[in-house]
Amino acid sequence: MKNGKASKSVENKYILIDEIMYYISKADTEPVLRLYVPLQLRDEVVKQYHDQDHLGVDKTYDAIKGKYFWPKLYKELHEYVNSCITCQKRSSYHAKPKLQETDIPPFPFAKIAIDLSGPYPRSLSGNKYIISFIDLYSGYPECFAVPDKCAENVVHLLLEEIIPKHSFPLQILTDNGGENTSYMVRETLQELNISHLTTSFYSPGSNGKVERLHRFFICNEEF
Repeated sequence: MKNGKASKSVENKYILIDEIMYYISKADTEPVLRLYVPLQLRDEVVKQYHDQDHLGVDKTYDAIKGKYFWPKLYKELHEYVNSCITCQKRSSYHAKPKLQETDIPPFPFAKIAIDLSGPYPRSLSGNKYIISFIDLYSGYPECFAVPDKCAENVVHLLLEEIIPKHSFPLQILTDNGGENTSYMVRETLQELNISHLTTSFYSPGSNGKVERLHRFFICNEEF
């Protein structure tokens, strides 16, 4: 939300009940309401959930996200736990090193690959391309049909679909396509403190898991 206004996609994710704001989370059966925490109360929530047992990032995140929501929650937890003196003394939390392109990700959706395939025959919905997000830890894909190949679609899907569902990745791997290396994408990833890796300009196939998925789409062009 900017300047007191919200887009329809943002408005559809929140609901006001008895003057209390809730975030509408997607679930397998029915939507789940999570209390939206205002900025001035977020540090207190983090302290209450982390400081008693000094849990790691993932366990603290799982405990908080069951009841509460705010943007960049995982990123804030990562920074808080990494700077916790008690955790450092106990050596119960080891800061995750920056990943190299060939590293095995330390946990699901720590590192994801993004690529765009198409054009395909235009669908009834007007879509001609598919943007794929693949978790390089498990190989799990999230794929979305879009009408065109533009940076706005990449950023929108990352912010509205991938991060709310899977939290913030540490790294994103893309090819050198214009939609992936645009100013909008680079600025968004920099703001979120997400490292951006690109495959060789002459070897887009080095982003292997995405390329194999796209070969499947080439053989199955209904979407």
